[in-house]
Amino acid sequence: MNKKFTLTVLVICAFVVASAQYTRHIVQFRDKKGTQFTLANPAAYLSVKALDRRAKQSLTVDSTDLPISKAY
Repeated sequence: MNKKFTLTVLVICAFVVASAQYTRHIVQFRDKKGTQFTLANPAAYLSVKALDRRAKQSLTVDSTDLPISKAY
């Protein structure tokens, strides 16, 4: 039992180390024309939790936060 546990932990650690080597990419849509939402009213498309989190981190709402157009 102890050997299985140790092996499992080692495999998980190896997986974590291996996955940390991959780069991550952020995809942002720049063409927000045609969306019904505006930066003046972020509560219409962001949750209260999201707005609180942004306030705690001193982040302002910008055009990347706008939802994409329904045409997409």
